[in-house]
Amino acid sequence: MIARLRSNDQRKLAKDIAAAKKKYLTLKQQLEAQIGRPVDATEALWKENDVNVVDRQIQTQDHRPSIPICDYNWKESHWASRTERELNEICRRREMPGYGPKAAMIKWLETGSVDYEDLYASSLMMMCTERNLKHRSNDKKAELIRRLEEADDQEETS
Repeated sequence: MIARLRSNDQRKLAKDIAAAKKKYLTLKQQLEAQIGRPVDATEALWKENDVNVVDRQIQTQDHRPSIPICDYNWKESHWASRTERELNEICRRREMPGYGPKAAMIKWLETGSVDYEDLYASSLMMMCTERNLKHRSNDKKAELIRRLEEADDQEETS
C-alpha cells in the first residue's frame, strides 16, 4: 500500500514538474516577445539564492558569546549532583540572600558568601524591594548592583 502511494506521488510530482516547466517556457517566450530580447533567469536565481544563504548565515550566527553569570567551579563539589530546584530549596531554608544559577547557589553553600554579580537581576530587584531601595522595573543589573552596594556602604558607616 505504501509503495503504491509513493509511486503515485512520484508520478504526480513528475507531472507537476513537467507542467511547471511548460508554463515557464511559455511565459518566458511571452516576456521575450514583450521586451524584445532574450531573458536568462539563471542569473536572477543565483542572486536570490546568494541573498538567502547570507540571510540564513546572519540569522544563525550568535551575536554575543554566552558568558556564564557565575564562574564558580562547582562541577567537583558534593552538591553538583543536586538539581537546581533542590539547591534552591536548600538555599532558601538556609536563608541565602537572593537566588541565582546553580553555580551561585553551590558557591554560597560552600563559601557562605556570594557576589551580587552572581545573582539574577530579578533576585536583585527583590532584594532592593525588601530593603526599601528605590528602583524601577526596567533597571539594568548593573544599576541594581550599584544601589545595593551603596546601601551596604551606608549601613556599614552608620
